[in-house]
Amino acid sequence: MSNNSYQDLSDSELDAQLRKRIEARMKAWNGFYMHVIAFIGVNLLLWAIWLTTDFLDDPWPLFATIPWGMGLAIHALVVYQNSGGAVERRQRTIEREIEREKARLGLEKYEKPKRERLMRLSDDGELVPDDVAPATKAKRG
Repeated sequence: MSNNSYQDLSDSELDAQLRKRIEARMKAWNGFYMHVIAFIGVNLLLWAIWLTTDFLDDPWPLFATIPWGMGLAIHALVVYQNSGGAVERRQRTIEREIEREKARLGLEKYEKPKRERLMRLSDDGELVPDDVAPATKAKRG
């Protein structure tokens, strides 16, 4: 559901939609955490069995740890990509690219976004906020 479609909802409908989205995100994160706990527990058990029984043989628990670890990493990426912050960053990137494409095609004047805060280099080379307003700065000549 896009942000524009939320404008047409009543307060109670909006709350219900937002609750549903947040609960789905929380369910995905909780599922990931349970996956991590199961991964750690089972792998600790497998490695403990290997260490106590046939330590000198090939490390057979690797056949479970490596593929399962790869699956866990993929699960983490999927959950992260659907999290609120990642979705917002993707949306901002798409909007910036649309503006650039419009400017490239001459459909709209593109203006590069300005920085919110001015920064300067201090005497020891650190980047610090510039407290002096641009209009009050003395011009160097």
